[in-house]
Amino acid sequence: MAYSKEQLLSRLRQGSATLGWGAVVAYSRSRLNALLMQQYLQRLDTLSFLPPFSDELAIMGAPPTVIELEGLAFGTPRLSFINASLSNSRARLIMNVVAGRCTTVQLSDGALINTFNVTEAMGHTLEIDLDLMLVTGEVDRHGLVSLDLANGSSLRCSLLQEQPALNQKLVAALQTWFHGLPARMTQFDLGIIDLQGYDRLSPRRFIIRTQAAPGAKLRQAVNQGDGAVLVFIRLSANYADGVSPDSHYPYLIPDGNYSASLLVDRALFNSDNQELGVLKSLLFPGTYAFVETERHLPYNMLVLGNIDPLVTTYSVHPAEAVLKAGERQNFTLRDGQGKVVRPSRWYAVSLNSHLPQGHGQINSSGQYSAPSAQDIGHHSLTVVITAELDGTKPGEVFVASARVQVTFESIAIFPNAASYWPGQQDVIPLAGWQKDAQAVYLSLLEPYHGELAYQAADRGLFVPDHGLEERPLVVQQVQVQARYEQVRGAAVVMVNSQPLLSLYPAHVANIQHGQTAQLNEPVQFMPGTERRWRVLSGTGEVDPTGAFTSHGQHSGTSVVMCEVVKNGVVFATGHSVVQHSDLVMEGRWKELNQFTVKVMSGQDGNRQGRQFNNGFQQLELEVYVETAQVDNKDYPLSVTELATLGLYHERTPERVSTLAPGREGIELGDLERWAVSARPNRFHLANGRVAAAAPRRANGNRESIVYLYLHCRAGAGQTRQFYAGFQADSKQMHYSTDTTVHNARIEVVATQLQAPESDYSLTRQRVDGGGGGGNERDDFDLFLTTIDYWTFRYAHANFVSCEVLGMDGNRVSPLITPNLSMATWEGPSSNDRMFSYSGLIFHDALKDYPETVLFDSDIEAIRNTLSLGTLAVDGQRYASGSLVLVNLRREDVYRHQVPYFQRQRLASSLVILLRDEHGNSHYRRFSYLPENIPEHRNYFMQISVSPQVLNAPQRPVLTLHNNA
Repeated sequence: MAYSKEQLLSRLRQGSATLGWGAVVAYSRSRLNALLMQQYLQRLDTLSFLPPFSDELAIMGAPPTVIELEGLAFGTPRLSFINASLSNSRARLIMNVVAGRCTTVQLSDGALINTFNVTEAMGHTLEIDLDLMLVTGEVDRHGLVSLDLANGSSLRCSLLQEQPALNQKLVAALQTWFHGLPARMTQFDLGIIDLQGYDRLSPRRFIIRTQAAPGAKLRQAVNQGDGAVLVFIRLSANYADGVSPDSHYPYLIPDGNYSASLLVDRALFNSDNQELGVLKSLLFPGTYAFVETERHLPYNMLVLGNIDPLVTTYSVHPAEAVLKAGERQNFTLRDGQGKVVRPSRWYAVSLNSHLPQGHGQINSSGQYSAPSAQDIGHHSLTVVITAELDGTKPGEVFVASARVQVTFESIAIFPNAASYWPGQQDVIPLAGWQKDAQAVYLSLLEPYHGELAYQAADRGLFVPDHGLEERPLVVQQVQVQARYEQVRGAAVVMVNSQPLLSLYPAHVANIQHGQTAQLNEPVQFMPGTERRWRVLSGTGEVDPTGAFTSHGQHSGTSVVMCEVVKNGVVFATGHSVVQHSDLVMEGRWKELNQFTVKVMSGQDGNRQGRQFNNGFQQLELEVYVETAQVDNKDYPLSVTELATLGLYHERTPERVSTLAPGREGIELGDLERWAVSARPNRFHLANGRVAAAAPRRANGNRESIVYLYLHCRAGAGQTRQFYAGFQADSKQMHYSTDTTVHNARIEVVATQLQAPESDYSLTRQRVDGGGGGGNERDDFDLFLTTIDYWTFRYAHANFVSCEVLGMDGNRVSPLITPNLSMATWEGPSSNDRMFSYSGLIFHDALKDYPETVLFDSDIEAIRNTLSLGTLAVDGQRYASGSLVLVNLRREDVYRHQVPYFQRQRLASSLVILLRDEHGNSHYRRFSYLPENIPEHRNYFMQISVSPQVLNAPQRPVLTLHNNA
C-alpha cells in the first residue's frame, strides 16, 4: 500500500501529533534489520555469537521415539511488525535455520524413522514474539532500546511443524535454551537515547512503541511485516509526560528514500534552521547516525532522514555466502559510503572445526578458499571472514566480518532416509534443494514402488502402489539431481510388519566408500537358526556375518536386511539403514591436560584477587585450556566450545551472569552482585593491571586462552570463590575443579573505596582580570572583573566522567534538568550589580577535549545580552582528570535585570557525580559560600554527599545526604 509524503503531511497539518511529548522519533524496519545484521556479524568474530543448538527430545507415543537435533545454527535476526500494536512495544524476530541435522529413531531399538540435513535453502525459520526493552545506563546515562531473545514468547519453529507433538517439545527446549544463554549472546541494541544533555531539548525520559506500516499486516501485502519503532521522548522543556498513542496514530515514515523521522513539538523550536539537540542525542549501535534530508512544518516540525553508516563504518561484502567444500569466494572491505578499502589483514575462522584445515584459506586480496571435501570434516561449517583495518591512532583497529556457510554437499534432499508404517504410507512428501537456489529435479529410481505426483520440479508427493503391505519391507530409492550431474540419493523405507529381529546399529549415518560396518543382533532370536543377510536396496555388499562394505555410491542409502530362516521359511526379519558418504568426519579431543583459572597479577600464585565493589571496575581473569593428543594429533577446542566458557559460583553452583555488550558494568539497583564481561571497559583493571591483548586465535595446537572480566557489587569485605566451566561439542560439561590443581578456582574479595576528605582538594587559580600575585585579598579588592579556575581533584585517581544531577530536594530525579551554573550577587539589593556566576570544564574520557567553558542556558542568555560569546578553555591551566568550576565576577549585571525564576534556579547548588578511572563514584555538592559570609561570591565550597538506593531493583530511587 503506497503511503506518500503528502499523505503524511496532510495528516500532520490537522494538529499536534506529539501527544504532549517533546519529540517523537521513528525508525524503520529496513534500517533496524541492517543494525541487527551488523551486530550479528560483529559477534561472529568474538565469543558472543548465538551458538548452535543441540538436544534430544523424547516423545512417548506409539512407538516411543527420540529426535536428535544436532548443531542447529541460526542466521541473521530480522524484525517483523506484523504483530505490532501501538499499545505496547511488541515485535517479532525471525531467524533462518541455516544448518544442522535432525534424526528421529525408535527409543526401544534405535531403528531409524527419519533423518535429514538442514540447509538455509529449505526455508525453515524460528520466530519469537518479544517486547523491546528500555535500559538506562548508570555511568553513560544512555537509554538503550534493546531486545532480548531470552525474554521472548510464542516461539514458533517450522522445522518440525508437520509433527505437532515433536514441534511442541522443540519450542519448549528452545525457550529453555535461550533462557540459559549469556546476555551477551541474546541481547541486541536497536537505538540509544542520550539522557545526559542539559539544554531544553535534551531527553529526560521516553516510552517505546511499535507500529505496523499501512497495510503491512495483510498476509498478501508486498510490505508484509514492515513497520517502525516509535520513541516518545520527554524533553527538558516538558513539565510532564505525554499520553500514549492509539491505533489512529499516523505512520511517520512515508514511501521514498527515508528510514527515520523526527517530530518535534512546535512550542520547542524557534526557526527552521535551528540545530536540534535531539538529533545529536539519537545514536545507534556501531557507527551509524541520523542524517537529515529535509524538514517540513505542517504543524509540528517534521524532520525526515536516514540512519546511515558513517565513513568509518566498515563492512565486508558479500555479508553472507553459501559455498560448497573446495569452492572460492572473493570478499571486499567497504567503508560507510560503499568505497572499496584495502584492509590490513584478512582472517578466516571456522566456528566448528578442531583442525586448522577446517578454517579454509584467505589471501591478502580477500579471496577465500573453502576447505576441501577431504578437510571439511562436518556436514556444514560456519566460517567467519574478518577484515581488520589499522586506524590512524595507536592501537586503533576497525573490524568487519561476514558469514560463510560451507557445506559438504551442494544439494540436499528431504528426507535423506525415512521409514514409514502402513498408516503413514498413503502420501509421502519429498523435496530437494540446491545451496544457490538453482533448479533441481526430483525423481524415483527403479525399481518403482509407486508414483511421484510433482508439485514442482524440486518437490512432490510419493504415492506408494497398492499391495506393498504384502511384503514386510519395501524400499523406494529417490534421487535429486542438479546441474553438472550433481546427484543426491535417499531411501524411503516402507515397513509393513513389526520386525522381530533388532539389528545394531539400526542406522549407520556415515560410511565411506570401501569402509565396512559390522551389523549384529544385540538379542538373539531363535539362536542357532540360519541367518540370511542381503542388501535389499542400494549398493554395497554384506557377508554372512553381517559385515557391510560400501561400494561406489557417494551419497546414497542402502537398506540391509537380515532374515531368520529355517527349512526355507522366514521366521523373522530385521533391517539397518546405511547412509553412504565421502565425508570424512573430523576427529576431536577426548580429554584435557590442563584447565585452570587465574587472577591476573593476583596473590597466592594468581589464585586470589581484590576489586572495588562499584560494579564497574574489572578483575581480569585468565582461563587456560589444554587438550590431550589423540593418536598423536592435536585437537584444540573449537570456537563454539570456547564461546560456552563461563565462570561459576563455588557455593551454588550457578553460572555467573554475563553482561550484554552494551553494558559497562553492574548498574545501580541491578539484581546481580557479580557478573563477567567478555571485554575490558574504559576503567582501570583491579590489581593495577592494563588489559591484556586477548589473542584472536588459540595460542598453540592444543592450547586456548580466554580472558574474562569480573565485576562486583557485593558488600564490602565479602569473599567469593569461583571456578570455570565449558561445554564440549559432545555436550559434556568440563570444569576447572575436575582436578585438584592449585589454580582450579579463584577467590575474590570485594573492597569499598575509603576516601577521607583529605584526599580531595579544591584550589583557585586566577586566569584573567589581573591579580594572582599571591595576595588573595588584593585579587578580589583590586580587580573586579575576573575569571578564576577552581580545580577539584582526587588525590589517588583521575576523573573520567562527570554528570550534573537534577535534584528534587535530596532525591536525584532524571526528569529535572539540572542547572549547570550558579549565580549570586554581593548583597540583597535589587540594584546590586556586583555579580558572580559559574561555568564548568571537564574532559570526558570518551569525548573530545573541551574547547569552551560550559554554561547553563540561563547564563548563556545573560552572556548574550552582554555580547560575550563563548569562553575558550585555558589549556595551560586545565588538565584532564580534574573538574574545574570557573568563577566569573562582573560589576555590570543588576539583580533586577535577571528574571526571578532564573535567579531562583541559578541559586541552587551543583550536585555532581564524578567517576574515577577505577569506576568509583564521587558525589559532591558545590556552592558559593553562604550569603551571610562577607565576600561569599568570591569562593566556592564543596562537601561530600552519600547516595542511598531505595526501592531497588524495581525502580531505583537515589537520595543524597550531606556528610558534613
